[in-house]
Amino acid sequence: MRILQIVHGFPPEAWAGTELVTYHLAHALQARGHQLTVLTRTADPTAPEFSLQAERYDGLAVVRVVNNHTQTTTFRLSYDNPFYDDLFREFLTQRQPDVVHFQHLAHFSTRLLPLATAAGFPTVLSLHDFFFPCHRIHLIDADGRLCPGPEGGTRCYTCLQGMALPEDVRHRFAAMEQAMVAARWILTPSAFLHERIAEYFPVLKDKLRLVPLGVKPVAAPPRRRRQPRDPLRLLYSGLLFPPKGAHILLDALNGIPTDTVTASLYGETLPYWQPYVDQLHRQAQGFAVHFPGAYPHGQFGKILSAHDVLVMPMICEETFSLVAREALMAGLPVVAARRGALPAVVQHEVNGLLFAPEDAADLRRCLMRLLHEPGLYERLSSSATQYKTMDEYAVEMESVYTEVSATPSPQRLRQHEEAGGSLDDMPKANRDVSLAWRPAQTFTVSVLIPTKNGERYLSEVLAGVRQQQGDFRLREVIAVDSGSQDATLPILRKYGVTIVQIPPEEFGHGRTRNRLAAQAQGEVLVFLTQDATPANDHWLQHLLAPLYADENIVGVYSRQQPRAHCHPMEWRRIVEEELHGQVDSRIHSAEENAEDYERNRWRYRFFANSSSVIRRTVWEHLPFPEVPFAEDQAWADLVLQAGYKTAYAADSLVVHSHSYGPWVNFCRHFEHAVAMRQLFAHFSPLRLQDCIPEALTVAKRDLIFWRRRTNQSKARVLGRWMLSAVSWHVAANFGIWLGERASRLPEPVVRLLSLQEQVKRK
Repeated sequence: MRILQIVHGFPPEAWAGTELVTYHLAHALQARGHQLTVLTRTADPTAPEFSLQAERYDGLAVVRVVNNHTQTTTFRLSYDNPFYDDLFREFLTQRQPDVVHFQHLAHFSTRLLPLATAAGFPTVLSLHDFFFPCHRIHLIDADGRLCPGPEGGTRCYTCLQGMALPEDVRHRFAAMEQAMVAARWILTPSAFLHERIAEYFPVLKDKLRLVPLGVKPVAAPPRRRRQPRDPLRLLYSGLLFPPKGAHILLDALNGIPTDTVTASLYGETLPYWQPYVDQLHRQAQGFAVHFPGAYPHGQFGKILSAHDVLVMPMICEETFSLVAREALMAGLPVVAARRGALPAVVQHEVNGLLFAPEDAADLRRCLMRLLHEPGLYERLSSSATQYKTMDEYAVEMESVYTEVSATPSPQRLRQHEEAGGSLDDMPKANRDVSLAWRPAQTFTVSVLIPTKNGERYLSEVLAGVRQQQGDFRLREVIAVDSGSQDATLPILRKYGVTIVQIPPEEFGHGRTRNRLAAQAQGEVLVFLTQDATPANDHWLQHLLAPLYADENIVGVYSRQQPRAHCHPMEWRRIVEEELHGQVDSRIHSAEENAEDYERNRWRYRFFANSSSVIRRTVWEHLPFPEVPFAEDQAWADLVLQAGYKTAYAADSLVVHSHSYGPWVNFCRHFEHAVAMRQLFAHFSPLRLQDCIPEALTVAKRDLIFWRRRTNQSKARVLGRWMLSAVSWHVAANFGIWLGERASRLPEPVVRLLSLQEQVKRK
């Protein structure tokens, strides 16, 4: 079996718990004859961003993706990063794994999971911590307190102020849920984490499977038997930062005679937490406390043999704890906070002691018992504790992979049928699941394009349309042309497009699209602009997918990727600011999100006809409003109020951007502001005196974004783009301000500034 393991870090660069589990599991599976590849992230400032570095490490095939976070310019990009998309699709195509096992997606993108599933690869997701429900991973709030739960992301904003807007915080939670839904199975290592994930994400209950991890015993020299008068040698092992609670251990030492106990605090120090470590050193003054730092991999056995007790004073909730199990297997009792999954590992009065979380006095009481209660230490340290071995875990995972890969995806089902097979020759258990994935129908599609003087990109757009593959039948491509004077018409004829010609003065964004729809015969209407190029041959399949999945979804729009020559101001707007237009769940529904919809209707009605699809039956009774601008958002607002849903298809990608100069940008924002005011009574807080200062602030963000994206020097970016960025945003802001007051302007002036009217006159 070809198995792909994906993890956020891997030896020799990272040796933490998840990385070690992945490392040992990969070895155990490879020893059983499977072909293993590990895909991981690395930091390498000397290498191009998102380049691949293939190597063999300790006999394993390892591919490292360079991510120095130069493109992580917004909160959303820290977890929902489209820069990985094409790289990952190509990687899967080349490797063709039989199963993809996601161990951790920090430093990657949660988009990888649905991408793998959509491409037809069986997927398994292991949960090792709270990465999915909590951006801070440990469910510890900004004040260092245990979080009672994210509550759908609503509780998270107080922790992330300064990093994210409220809608970004809610979006993260919804995006995490959407990513996890894409996995065939979700594995949890402990009953504690299993219950918590089911509580936070009820939609996942049927996908969750409890599969405890295997444990590889550490090689430890024989331990010297502790004598009653010997100091009790305490061991703390973990990152030195507040959620792990090292300060609670030091507080507990107060009141214990200093000659009866020693403590070693092993752990890495991160620069951000250096003040906390300095505080620990101050706390430790006067006690026999040592700070050896991080230990090399392979030395933990020796460290265990040199200590008597492992202390785990956690504030955060451990979800499994390899360290506790390794210590118990080496014969060390564990004194731990009664929190998270630790009570399932540390059996009170059997192999260790449990104390009240965050209670230094109770921890001190436990340590005093070990010092003075006759026979207690000997009884706790003599308890034989055995756990699932890594080989046993590999056998169990082998069964998981076999069962998951036996469930065919739509793509594999289609391949099976194309090879002459049928549903009848598949096992019944697999047939039932495969039918759920199979489209109930195959749509007939009409692709509709308004054109005028579009020769620059039209050939590549039409070639991209003709190359599409998937579960649909392309019935026709229709163009309504409003007076082209270049090579547009010959290009349309070359690609067999049905052409309807109208005078330029009859063009209108809503009116022309309604005319296109009226000419169409397809069950679904795909609207595309003459400069929006499908990025791959599955653009249309991904655009249609939400319609197959939910009959109440009536409109879907694509993600956009800037063209290579796009200037920084537009590039950043597409990559960053357009993300704010996507409603948190990516499914837009006024009824299911009634309260939020009433507060933030502008986010829900976001829709983009540069690449979109709508159901013909819905268009017939809810056509596009015949408005001069923003017909797509006006239509989306209508269908949402009618009880339908719209959706954003992130996997459906078109290459589309504009490099407008300041004047055209002024007119663009003027016309948009007019439309928002007339259609939705939307009025921005922008004041006239704010137009230039706001432009300077936003231009600065453009320049920072462009430096990070291109790795150019500050001087070069400033010299090339500073004046352009400032003038571009000044024009935009004055356009918005004036457009919102267009009702006070003479009609000829409004027509002069209208971008649509300018296009008609060309």
